[in-house]
Amino acid sequence: MSPKVLEAAQAVIQSLESTKDAILVICEDEQMLFAVANRCDIQLKQMANSIRHQFGLKVEANTTPIHFEPLTQLEGRDLTVLATSEKVDTEPTNDELETLKEKVLALEKSFRGNSKNETLLSRIKTNEDVLAIRGLAKKWKVSDFESVAIDIALIEDIRNRIYADDLVKEGDVSALIALINQADTKEKVLELTAGNENEKVQKAAMDRVIELGE
Repeated sequence: MSPKVLEAAQAVIQSLESTKDAILVICEDEQMLFAVANRCDIQLKQMANSIRHQFGLKVEANTTPIHFEPLTQLEGRDLTVLATSEKVDTEPTNDELETLKEKVLALEKSFRGNSKNETLLSRIKTNEDVLAIRGLAKKWKVSDFESVAIDIALIEDIRNRIYADDLVKEGDVSALIALINQADTKEKVLELTAGNENEKVQKAAMDRVIELGE
């Protein structure tokens, strides 16, 4: 590959990054554009990473959590808004336990579906919804489930854990190895392979950890 071609590819990547940053600046003071900002951030990063992969450059993480101040007014009217980063008690009362379990199971089913991450995020509107997603995060062993920001990154994290577990149960070793090779941290590699004793999976995990380095 000639230096000129590589330089051109890097220029395209830089243009995509600059466009992404400009869009985030435009959206940062407009809470109603939260989903737009997230979508642009994810898709432009995916485009840049695709080019990086094609030309042998280092691939960066796909998701950057975006945080806005909660929307409190719309067209002059006060709104009651739940701040998605607010810590919510994840221990329900006895009367609420069965309802919570049903809600968590329903939420998990939707996470296994084909809905986009942005769509799943938009459905989290009430205290009960927040309690359910934190309960789901707890079930899938997200370490800071009680206080982690409820955003695209959390949804993607939970879906990856569910997907990896399904692959283990189905014995789909090749698909799980592909997921391991996409992991961008050692912690994610360990989460994907926890409890899996398949030799090919363990070798892929070790190779990926070595590749990621310190």
